[in-house]
Formats: sequence, C-alpha cells, structure tokens
Amino acid sequence: MLDLSPVQEFYKDKTVFITGASGFMGKVLLEKLLYSCHSLKEVIIIVRPKRGKTPETRLEEMFKLPIFQRIKDERPHMLKKVTIYQGDVTYDLLGLSGDSLKHVVDSTNIVFHMAATLKLEGNLRDAIDMNLLGTQRTLNVAKQMKQLEAFVHLSTAFCNCDQEVMYEKVYDFPHKPEDLMRLAEWMDVKTLDAITPDLLKPHPNTYTYSKRLAELLVRDHYESMPVIIARPSIVSPSAYEPVPGWVDNLNGPTGLMVGAGKGVIRSMLIDTRYKSEVIPVDYAINGLCVIPYQFVSQQSRPEEVPVYNITCADHRKMQWGEVIEMSKKIGYQYPMSAGLWYPDGCITTNKVHHSINVVLFHWLPAYLIDFLLLVLGQKRFMIRVQNRISVGLEVLQFFTMRAWYFTSDAYASLWSILNEADRKNFNMDMDPEETIPMYIESCVQGVSPAAFEPLQGWVDNLNGPTGLMIGCGKGVIRSVLVNQEYKAEVIPVDYAINGLIVIPYEFNKQARRPENVPVYNITGADDRKMTMGTVVEMSKRINKMIPFNAGLWYPDPCVTTNEYYHKFNVAMFHWLPAYLLDFLMLLLGQKRFMLRVQEKISTGLSVLQFFTLNAWCFRSDQYASLWRNLSEQDREIFNMNMSASETDEEYMTICAIGARKYILKEKDEDLSKAKLHMRICTLYFYSRCTNLYFRSVTPAVAEPLPGWVDNMNGPTGVLIGAGKGVIRSMICNGELKSEVIPVDIAINGLILLPFHNSQQEHRSTQIPVFNLTVDDAKKRTWKWVMDVGRDLGIKYPFEVGLWYPDGNMTSNKLYHSLCVIFFMWLPAYLIDFLLAICGQRRFMVHVQNKIAVGLEMLQFFTTRSWDFKSTRFEQIYKDISEKDRQIFKINTNDVDDYEYMKISILGGRQYVMKEPLTSLPKARIQLRFMYVLDRVCKTLIMGGLLYWIGTKLGLVDLLRHGIEAVKH
Repeated sequence: MLDLSPVQEFYKDKTVFITGASGFMGKVLLEKLLYSCHSLKEVIIIVRPKRGKTPETRLEEMFKLPIFQRIKDERPHMLKKVTIYQGDVTYDLLGLSGDSLKHVVDSTNIVFHMAATLKLEGNLRDAIDMNLLGTQRTLNVAKQMKQLEAFVHLSTAFCNCDQEVMYEKVYDFPHKPEDLMRLAEWMDVKTLDAITPDLLKPHPNTYTYSKRLAELLVRDHYESMPVIIARPSIVSPSAYEPVPGWVDNLNGPTGLMVGAGKGVIRSMLIDTRYKSEVIPVDYAINGLCVIPYQFVSQQSRPEEVPVYNITCADHRKMQWGEVIEMSKKIGYQYPMSAGLWYPDGCITTNKVHHSINVVLFHWLPAYLIDFLLLVLGQKRFMIRVQNRISVGLEVLQFFTMRAWYFTSDAYASLWSILNEADRKNFNMDMDPEETIPMYIESCVQGVSPAAFEPLQGWVDNLNGPTGLMIGCGKGVIRSVLVNQEYKAEVIPVDYAINGLIVIPYEFNKQARRPENVPVYNITGADDRKMTMGTVVEMSKRINKMIPFNAGLWYPDPCVTTNEYYHKFNVAMFHWLPAYLLDFLMLLLGQKRFMLRVQEKISTGLSVLQFFTLNAWCFRSDQYASLWRNLSEQDREIFNMNMSASETDEEYMTICAIGARKYILKEKDEDLSKAKLHMRICTLYFYSRCTNLYFRSVTPAVAEPLPGWVDNMNGPTGVLIGAGKGVIRSMICNGELKSEVIPVDIAINGLILLPFHNSQQEHRSTQIPVFNLTVDDAKKRTWKWVMDVGRDLGIKYPFEVGLWYPDGNMTSNKLYHSLCVIFFMWLPAYLIDFLLAICGQRRFMVHVQNKIAVGLEMLQFFTTRSWDFKSTRFEQIYKDISEKDRQIFKINTNDVDDYEYMKISILGGRQYVMKEPLTSLPKARIQLRFMYVLDRVCKTLIMGGLLYWIGTKLGLVDLLRHGIEAVKH
C-alpha cells in the first residue's frame, strides 16, 4: 500500500457521516473523500426519496455523474464504502431508527452537516425547519455518537451581513434560536409570513437569517461537543477537480452566466466597482476535508468555537465589471445552444434604468412568446421562467450592490500546515499557474456542452462507411459490391470542419482577390488513402475485436465486383432471411421490421456502389495549403494534419468504438458480453445443429430485470387475470408439478449450448437434444403455485380489478363450467350491457373470449403429469467454469421460490400492466373495498337464495307464524 499523507492518515479507518450529500457541495465532498481519503473505513449518507425514486436509485444515478468517473476508473472499490440510509433532517433523529440509527451513532467519527434549503426567496417556516431545526436534529443525533471527533457545520459567509467586516467568529444576535423554533412550531404560516419582513431585518432573505441562528445553536453546543463552523462565500464551478468547470445547478453566478448566455437575462443591478466574492467548489471542499484534521491535531482546545471563512484570497478577487466583461468575451467563444436572444445584456446601478429594461426586454418578450405559444396550442413557459428570474435577480442583487470584507486567517492557515503531499491532494493554493480567464473559460465550458471538442469517433448517422461498418458488424449486410484495388475516398469530419473554418480566414488574408472562384477539394492526403480491400479486411478484423451487441448473423460479408454473384447473395442472405424473420414475427404477433430494414439497406448499397466500383482521383493542393499556412497555435486548434501519428487501424478502431457508443448507444461494460456473443456465434455457425425443447417460460429471475416479462402468455396471464378478478375458475390438478422455467435461465442455457457442443471431442451420430427444465427438486405443485400466487396477489394487488381476487381451482369440469358461466360470462355480458346503455365501448365479452381460448389451451398442460429428463442440460452446468456460472446462471437451486413468485407478480404489475410500485398503497385501498363488496354481494346472494328455498319449502311461512305465536 502507498504511504499515506498526514491528512490521509487522519482519515484512515474512520467513518464519516454526511447530511446533504445529494447537493452540489455534498456530491463534491463525497467524491473527494472517496478519491483522496481512500484509507477511510466508510462514508454514511442519508438521502430522502424524491420524485418516486428510492435513495438507492438516486445514489446509483449520482454515481453516473462525470465527477465520479475518476473513481470508477482508478478506485472503483471505493464506491462500495458508501452506506446509504433513507433519512431527512426535517424528521426527528433524521428519520433514522433501529439498526440504521445504531450503526450511525456507534460508528461515526466525523460529521459534515451540509443539508440546507438554498432557496434565498423561500418562506421562513421552511428555512427554520431545514436550516435551524435540521441543525438541532443533527446535533441531537451527534450527541449520541460515542466516537465523535469533529462536527463540521456548513454555514455561509454572508450570514452576518449587518457587519462591516466579517471576522471568523460567531456574532451575537437579539433573536434566540430556541424562540424562533417554538414560534415556527405554533404560529400558522399566514401570520408568520406577515411578520417575516420585520423579523429578518437587517437580513435580506430567510436563508442568511436562518443560517445565522443555526450558528448560535452550534456555538451553544461547543462546551459539550467538538463542533466547528465553516462559512463558504458564493460557491462557483470547480477549478481543477474532480472535473474542471463542473457544476450541477443554476444558483448564483452560474445561473447568471447561463441566463445571460441564453439571452434570457437582459438587465441586472451590479456595482461593477465592487469585488466578487466567489470561491471554486473544489477549494471549499478541500478546506472542509482539512478542517477536522487541523482541529483534532491541535494540542489544546480553542476557547471559542472555531470558525473558518472559506473565501478567496484578496489578491485573487476581481471586480464584478472585469468578471462580466471576461465572461462575455468567453461566452462568445463558447456560446450556449438554442438561446432566446443575442447575449448582450445591460449592467447598471440605476434602479429606474434597470426596471425599464426588465419591462421591455424581460416581461414584454415573455408575454409575447407565451401568447404565440397559446395561439399555436403549445405549452406556455416564458412567464413562469421570468417569474423565477425576477425573484432570483432580486435576491442576488443584495450581494452584487454592496462591498463585502471578510477575514479568512483560519482558512489560510490550513494551507500553511499541509506538507507537499497533502498540498497536492487537497489543493487550496491561491497563487496557481492558472489565470482567472482560464478559470472562467472552464466555468463556461462546465455549463455549456457546446464548449467541448467533439469526442473521438463521434458520429450521429448511418450514412456512408459508418452504416456499412455497422451493417456488416451486425450481420445484416452479407454482400457488398466493392473493387478492392481502388482507394477509399473518406475524410474524418473534424478534419473537414476545421478546414471549412480556416477557408474564410485564408481567403480574406490574400492580397488580391482570385480571378476564379476558389475551390477546395477537402480530401485525405494520398499517402493516407487505403485501398478498399484493406479497409474491408481491417473492418472485419475490428468488428471481431470490438463487436456490436446482439447481431443478426456472424459478421463475415462477401466482397465482390461480380454483380450477378452479388445479386444472388443479396437474394439468399438479405431478402430470404428478412422474409423468414418477418413471417415468424407475424406468427408470434410481433411487429415486423426486417423487410423495411432491407429496403433501406438495398437503397443505400445501390447508391454506395457507385463510389466503391469506380476509381477516384482528386487534387487537393488548395486544401493542403491551408495547413502549411497556419501558425503553430492555430495548428493545435484546427487540426488537419494528414501525417498524424495514429495508424489507419487505430483510426478505424476509433470509428468502431464511436459507432458503438454514439449511434447504437451500446455501453462499454457490455463489450465483454458482446465478445462472448461473437465467440458463441463463431462456434455456432461452424458447429452442428442442435434441437432444443423448452417448457413454459416464466418471468426473469434476475436478468435483465428481476420479474421482467412483456406478455400475458402462460402462468403470467393466469396470475394477472386472477389478480384482476377476471379469471374466477380454472381446471387444474393441484397435485401435479408445474413445468415452468424462468426466461433468463432458459436464455443463458441457450447461449451456452453452442459453446458446450464445440467442446465435445467427438461429434454425436444423432442430433443433440436438450430439455431446458429446472431440477426436479425445485418443481412445485400447481396448488402451491396458485395458493402462493393468491396470497401475494392480496399483498401486492393490481390496480382497479374487476372483482376481489378469490378464484377457484378445480379438476371437476362440470363445476368449472358452472363457475365460468356464473362468474365469468354472466358478469361480462352484464358489464357490456351497462357500457352499451352508457354509450361506452364494450370490451368484456371480447376479453372473456380470449380468456376462454387461453384457459382451454392451458388446461392441457395443467391436468396431466409431465416427466422431462434434462441430463444433458444439467451436464452443461457441471462443465462450465465458475466465472461462466456467475455470468450465465442456469442453476436455480439457490433461488427462493416464494421470492421468485413475488418478483413475478411485481414484474407482471410493472412491465405488462404498466402499474408502478408507487401505486401499491392506492391498490391496497381498492382491494379492501373490493373485499367488502365481494362479501356483501355473496351475503346478499346467499341470503336471497336461502330465502327463495325457504319460501318454496314453506319454511319462511312457518318461521313467520312461529314468531307471531311467540309475540302473542
């Protein structure tokens, strides 16, 4: 293991607890701890569900952000050190309980409390609940932590805005945190909003006010807890790490930059003489990481709570005027896409001038655009956007219309105590080589995707060679007309575009206007042109090295100059498979597509062969001269170097990777599976044929998603029909064993068969036959399946069923027929009759017709015993390696049957019925209603039947006379 720096050694084997980890600074802190403090034991974060997404899902999405890429590339194991719990600082004990709370209080060494509402314009109740009470709740949990070494509270440098100079200390305030917490608890929102302006003075908004009170709360805990206060100023995009210019929100200067760049913000109140108070997020986070180390390392505990003003050094601060002019200049170099107007807004300190500009250039265009959208029947949005901009600018101008003076000696001292190794790991250097314009450029690039150079291999269409490469690689194109001796005339798109950009510059630089119109043949240099044969062979080789996912056929097209041979190949290997596949799709009731694909391929190949069957000779002296006339600096920016260091094969490999990534949207992590698929295709098409027998295929156990299914065939349809209360009776011998196999187990077996056959030393004299079934010990009886299905159907009900799911399973055909008539056909005709009266579309009789056909077919399988021998299929599992067993799971012995039934029902719910899991509470309420209705109806029917029988037998009259006799 590498030697650890002092800060890294401090974090070794420690557990860090973070609130607000899903916020802008929280994400960067989490990434920094995982990347630079890799010896730590664990990072615990709390995240609340949001927009129907669980905390785990949100964490997975967070890890997909660009800032976590370097961890995935260099230290992927660190992601496993993150423990996530569902929690929220607006709940007592942060929403933790039981094992999760015990784990947090027993394990935590360092706390970073970063959760806060950043809505500067938000109401006071929300600000107190999140920023003040949230801090109180976090402190209450921290009090229970047995190994707590440091509690870092994230505040804001602007929370003491009534001070002329803001020193690194906690300032007293007339209002007490406890009083405000009680006030927010008993006072109604309307009254609280009414008195808010008086309460806030001299604070401009609820954010700085609540943060100031939170500081007082933290200070009061200093005697009993190791608390620290950190106050960053306005946090801006990252300077260096994890990604230069990274930002994920539109708060503060970022929103201003984007709004102005899009032409939406046309005027703003800013005093350009004052200095901007911003600090890059990575500088702030590096400081946060070092603060606990310095605090714990001190020989004696400070008398007062340590406070760190995390602000930029004075000599690095720029005036707002300089920042804006520089941003404008860089914004023109890297413009935002699809702006509303040309980005040329007005900066002023005159409020009247600003108000006029806002009316004319903000509100008037907004109303005009929304009016046009209304006329066109489109969704209106501009007035809503301007409302948000108006509130945001009103809040922001408090910070841009006055001077701010901070002392940050404590923060500066962090840099001085670090050794060289820690200075590299936790950079806070206020004298970097990077200039301020370079930083602003990275900020613009961070918010403007248009600023990035095109990626290697980037392409967005299937025209020309790209389509040919993909078509051949997917096995769809099996024959091409190409003269292999002729040279390929292609040029990379970035070379061509760079040439186009330089042409006007070269034209205007000439002393005299040319007599004839200038013409530039933008082609590759002769020494870089390959023959068509070389290109084709290289493509074949690369397609096997970097294969595409799930191709139609093995990628080995025929290359010829003989048109008759080509036409024969096209008929046999293009059109015939296309007709066959579409015919099979028709039989299976699926959407047909192959003929349409082949028509497009046929048109494309007929056009392309004009270029591949003729020799082309271009002169490109004019284009070549562009490169010669460029300066060294321009050559770096506008590369057209035809003598590049990369080889032709490297470029072709880049093209293949680009086609995978940008057109087919295939992930890099799928490449290993695609290679295995290619290997299996090779073995399959060069080995023998195999017969396969499947039993009934059911939803997936694990892949691609647990419970995944896309149809209602077989057991899935029965479970859904019974769960919806549509199927009320079924003929089935409950003592017989069910013969089903999960679809992913069957598919994995199918993939392994060609590989297994190719490993055999001697070819069998008979066609090998494999019964793809599960082990006999895992086969459950139909009664068990139906009983468990019924129980789970009640626990995880479907939405809006026809009736309470309480159907009947029998082997008596007469009883089944009666149940079908009374509980399936009779309700169906009744419902359709009611729909006809109401003028609605009838459907229930049609549904029952399909159910009747399906049940009649299914009873053939559920009323007789089946005994399959699957010795060969079981042998495959024994022969494959442990790694292949994990990738291609075909053994179901470790599958929990009850759990599998549960995911099957949930899979049918989500993927067939399109009913999200969030609708379960509503479905359970509907089920309870159906249960009551079912019992009431059954009681009335049974009561009515007994009354009718009693009347016919005279029992009712006898009972009536008996009652009267008793009364007399």
